Amino acid sequence: MINRWMFTLTACFLLMNVVFVSGNVAFAQDVELQKEEDVIEEPVEEEKEPEVPKEVVMPVKFELEVECADGTEREWEYIKKKKKVKAEIEYGDKEIKGPEAIEKMEGYLSQLQLKDKTDDEAIIEHVLDIFDVNRADVKKLELEIKCESGRKIKIKQ
Repeated sequence: MINRWMFTLTACFLLMNVVFVSGNVAFAQDVELQKEEDVIEEPVEEEKEPEVPKEVVMPVKFELEVECADGTEREWEYIKKKKKVKAEIEYGDKEIKGPEAIEKMEGYLSQLQLKDKTDDEAIIEHVLDIFDVNRADVKKLELEIKCESGRKIKIKQ
């Protein structure tokens, strides 16, 4: 009986050694694989926010008045003083004011790309495109823009 007990104990001891040693080998292999992955791994580039070119300026005052060949008039106005913003949009008899007008105007103006050296004709074409006005339909146009940079644009046609 003691022999069986010794045999069982010895078998358990050997089995534990096999498990312990193979576990250490597996652990060592995992560590080695991790080290290889660290070496192989390419550096991750940080995502950068797109930079706005320095020559692009944002308006603090924007007024556009268009008289169309068919006699209809359209007006867009946006004024930003410190933290206060006022906006108004008029299409003939229809008038939009307040938060709705501010939201629409800021949407339009976010598309506006005025560079310091942009000529008047290019500005007109760009603005009419943003505000979805067909150039051929324009009889009279008045545009006034004051930019954060201090640049003032006044165009009458």
